[in-house]
Amino acid sequence: MILTPTPERFPILWNHIKENPDNLSMTEINLSVAEGSIELNRIFQKYAHYFALNLINFNTIVDRKHILLAGEIFHSKQFQIYLQGELASLQLVPLWEQIEFYHSYDENLSAVFLAINQLFLTLPV
Repeated sequence: MILTPTPERFPILWNHIKENPDNLSMTEINLSVAEGSIELNRIFQKYAHYFALNLINFNTIVDRKHILLAGEIFHSKQFQIYLQGELASLQLVPLWEQIEFYHSYDENLSAVFLAINQLFLTLPV
């Protein structure tokens, strides 16, 4: 989906990007969602639904104990809430407890984070 911000459709986002579409970023979208942008919240709900379906399918095929999600959309607490709700309504087995969010801006380190985290989870105390 290509998002073209307009003041009529996305007034909160329009203010965040200072009326310049070149300033559009995921950070500005997340801020607008947190401030109650109705249209952006609808988009987040829809994406959370489809993402939940994909996570469930992924987990069915791969059956992982830990799922690491990285990316700027996961910095949004509201998206996490929508995703948790969608998983709760769609899943047959608990999946939310297996998910960890990686909140770094260097997504190349996601695999390293998962390996280090797994190491600390399995070390004897």
